[in-house]
Amino acid sequence: MSVDFLKSNPDYSPCRGLIGTFHPLTSGKSMDHNNVYGDKISYYFNHPNSSIVDETALGRMQNHFSNYALTFYDVHRTEALLFAYEKARNIENVFLDELLTSFSTVTSGKVKRLNDLFLFRQATPQDSVSRNYILKHGDLYDQMLADSWSNDINKFFNIVTNKIVSFDKISYKKAFIEVKMSYRKYAAYAHKGCHQFLIAGSGSFNVLVDDGSNKRSFSLNRPYYGLHIPPGIWTAEMGFSSGAICLVLTSHKYDENDYIRNYQEFIDYLG
Repeated sequence: MSVDFLKSNPDYSPCRGLIGTFHPLTSGKSMDHNNVYGDKISYYFNHPNSSIVDETALGRMQNHFSNYALTFYDVHRTEALLFAYEKARNIENVFLDELLTSFSTVTSGKVKRLNDLFLFRQATPQDSVSRNYILKHGDLYDQMLADSWSNDINKFFNIVTNKIVSFDKISYKKAFIEVKMSYRKYAAYAHKGCHQFLIAGSGSFNVLVDDGSNKRSFSLNRPYYGLHIPPGIWTAEMGFSSGAICLVLTSHKYDENDYIRNYQEFIDYLG
């Protein structure tokens, strides 16, 4: 159905239906996300299924950052996907590679989401590529301290910006600013159970916090005090000065299942 849709709608780039995730379970035992086998399953649909129909590449980029769902599993137009993977070869960071392939596709055309079942996949196993990458290179904060991060993130910004400029015929400066602003909003998150304590080890940065009802901004610029962020708080770090280092102390080890990365899902989680 996705192939037929793309053939009939040339202004769309990727297309897919519903994606579900399942966990193998063993009777009499509590759920273990690392289970590979079991005698029954638990499943859910956790991939946002909203089409992106903005007429401009800029609008689609902003929409995609606001409600991010990777396009990796979609049916793509060959030329759009070839372009994305060719550019991704020049970026070392795996997660920025994922973002690049997704946003390169989205800026190439509209995104269609169908209501028919498209894919069921098993929840991330213990030896997945992403989990092993995190074990080797650390979580996103650790990766941002890598020597290659600055070069990689700027490549990402430049490639997406040039795609927008090419499609929308707007200035590079305007597009670049909008891409960076949208990325900053996307980088926000909340934890379900993990406490954090943020310290400016060097330089300064701002922390925006939101409990679902009230929003506040804090400036961290001294290494001898910090900011405690309990679970259930939407958080975004931004406005980093040159050479700034954000030191994060946490109550839990890294667990992607503890993160909420979509604001509407955060509001729904608060109830």
